[in-house]
Amino acid sequence: MFLKPVYTLLASNSHFACRALTRLCTAGVAPSTIALPGTVPSVLPIRHRSAAGTDIISLAFKYRVPLLDLPLQQPDAWPAMLSIGTDSCLLSTCFPARIPGSLWKTTACFNLHPSLLPAYRGPTPLFWQFHRGEHHTGVTLHRVNAEFDGGDIVSLKTLDLAPGIALRTVEAKLASLGTELFLTLLQDLQSAKSLPCRVQDRTRIQYN
Repeated sequence: MFLKPVYTLLASNSHFACRALTRLCTAGVAPSTIALPGTVPSVLPIRHRSAAGTDIISLAFKYRVPLLDLPLQQPDAWPAMLSIGTDSCLLSTCFPARIPGSLWKTTACFNLHPSLLPAYRGPTPLFWQFHRGEHHTGVTLHRVNAEFDGGDIVSLKTLDLAPGIALRTVEAKLASLGTELFLTLLQDLQSAKSLPCRVQDRTRIQYN
């Protein structure tokens, strides 16, 4: 058993991000804060949300996780707003904006992406994998750098796509697998293990 980790989650309201958040919270490792892309002021105050909902605002209310609105046009302000300590890290999933170097150069910063990188970089990767009739998919945990979905790979897990399987079912399965990857990462960070990162193969890069 390891100490309760401290990390901030950068996310959107995607189904994949919501399922990943649910898995993390039910595993007892809820984030200290959820940072959203400029959406919080545009919705009802969190005290008026239903804890029975499945959107990310309702999930934050259900699991009592504070929300933070990150202004997308002011990325230089993010480090001060997030106040990430030296003993914590940042996890991004389906976040629709580039994370500034002022964060990933000074903080342990990772992204959870529902594809086997470097294939299917970019937004809505599962849609494009279904559209192109892929038979296999997976989820990748990687470091954040200046490229979208371009950082060194920490770990990944694969998943076979059975004929006729629903996209939402695959999202849920990949969110569960991705949560396992992140929990292992947290244990490695807390035990000061070196991370077995590998550079992405640039000959196999594919953008959606």
